Amino acid sequence: MKWNNIYSKKGEVQKRPLKFVGFLYKYLNKGKELKILDLGCGTGRHTFYLAKNKNWKITSIDLSPTAINFIKEKSIKKGFNNISVQEGNFEKIPFDNKTFDVILSTKALHHGSYDEIEGYCKEIYRVLKPGGYLVLSILSDKDFRVKTGKPFKGDINTRIYCYNLPDDDLPHHFFTDEEIKDCFEKYKFVYKKIKRRIAMIGLKPSTYYDLILQK
Repeated sequence: MKWNNIYSKKGEVQKRPLKFVGFLYKYLNKGKELKILDLGCGTGRHTFYLAKNKNWKITSIDLSPTAINFIKEKSIKKGFNNISVQEGNFEKIPFDNKTFDVILSTKALHHGSYDEIEGYCKEIYRVLKPGGYLVLSILSDKDFRVKTGKPFKGDINTRIYCYNLPDDDLPHHFFTDEEIKDCFEKYKFVYKKIKRRIAMIGLKPSTYYDLILQK
């Protein structure tokens, strides 16, 4: 597992929350108890950012046991009692239907072929409450890596061994605008912007779709 190795060697490689995630505060009731899922949470930069509001209960899921242990230890050290963590993935989210008010996933949902991602999205839709928000940052086909590496499972827009990525052994899907519309057709688009940013120090900037969607 490449990211587990990265976290084991480098620790908290992504520290600052993405600015557009802060826009979420505009739409949420700060005084209401909300259940928020940080899906593919890494070492928890958004987990801890959102958990500062003590009315919000944050559940964080990642495949990396190193990342999960990091969040557990930091939660205890910093005195957060509104964070719970567990290992898990997108394929089968281990919660009942309509559990969460908000689902957040940054730079994780694009790991798979488009067919696989459609399945992930069905799981996300299942566990999100009606009226709830889905917050995503996913790779765009405007990224310069879109034709690097090799196609994955016959999907021309999903590549493996892409240039200048730390997790090049994982598939990366580069979303077209049409795929964005199709994949999230059941949602209201609240925020949509193409953004270039550096994923990690030493890498060239990647191009993402930043999205806030409402079910």
